[in-house]
Amino acid sequence: LSKVFVSRVSSVSKDFMGAYSQTGSQPLETQSSESLTKVSTEKLLSGVSVLEVWISEKSEIYALACLQRAKTAASLREQISQFDDKSGKFLTEAGSQDKASRIKALARALDSMVQREALNGELRIVNTSGLGVASPYSPVDVSEALEGAVAALRVGVTAEGPSATDFRGALIEGLTKRGYQISDAGSDLDVLIAASIRFEDAGAGSQSAQNSYFARGVVQVEVKSIGENRVIASLNESRKEGHRSLQEAERRVARELAKKITEVVGAKIDNAMKGR
Repeated sequence: LSKVFVSRVSSVSKDFMGAYSQTGSQPLETQSSESLTKVSTEKLLSGVSVLEVWISEKSEIYALACLQRAKTAASLREQISQFDDKSGKFLTEAGSQDKASRIKALARALDSMVQREALNGELRIVNTSGLGVASPYSPVDVSEALEGAVAALRVGVTAEGPSATDFRGALIEGLTKRGYQISDAGSDLDVLIAASIRFEDAGAGSQSAQNSYFARGVVQVEVKSIGENRVIASLNESRKEGHRSLQEAERRVARELAKKITEVVGAKIDNAMKGR
């Protein structure tokens, strides 16, 4: 039973992303098949009952597991209805909020639709007719609206501290890859992302590393919604590197932290903006 539903959830996820890619927009990250499976299939399989167990002559254990179609279908329809309600609520919120909050509402609506579609895929398996429940909303339309909201957002990036220029460039690169348009910090912004960098002398090494010096770098990032005058997210990343020269150790830290900003911090900021 589990294999059947896991396979179906993976198929639904691929179909959803395939439909989205036809819009011509940049790739949008949605919940993974594993996440969808956890959200839906685990709930579904809680209704499975083991009716009979027997042991073969070779001491192999077999069990007969059954799923009541009618009861499970009713449960799935109820869950689908709940996700439709969530999607409608978030879409209503998206029409009456500032740019930053609009992105969060649209992203949450889209996440609800993805989970809803996974459940609907399972309903098609459970139903003897093979039919699901038609969605009142279009994921493609919401995806396009979300991409448009991200593109319309005016985002400023500032950095202060050692190697501030390099860190700001890395942060801009990471955000640009995720579809954000970066504006000059002095312009009329919707969101300001401020990074603060500092280095610490982590001391000399010991034993085989006694001729090495270690430096630790910390990047603190704050994401602020200008319209609401509130902090959306606050996060930090750190790195420790060693070298026979303290200055070179600091340069190594700067290089590695810049990579981390591009690969990790951009994703964290994106998740914070979208309420994930």
